[in-house]
Amino acid sequence: MATNYNMEFKDFLDDCMFLTIFYNEIRYPGEDYEEDTKDDAIKAFEIAKKVRGFVINQVNSRKDDV
Repeated sequence: MATNYNMEFKDFLDDCMFLTIFYNEIRYPGEDYEEDTKDDAIKAFEIAKKVRGFVINQVNSRKDDV
């Protein structure tokens, strides 16, 4: 798990849960599928950018340690 590497990943738990649900509902719509709103899509995009930026910063900071 990512928190074994850096506990700051815990800060993204709720955001990642939202992205997981958002992705799964779109990818695997069920009988009770409801189309997501534009606001949900924007929220997912902003969360993904934030998580991606954090991960890239972590990778780049580890390059200095090598």
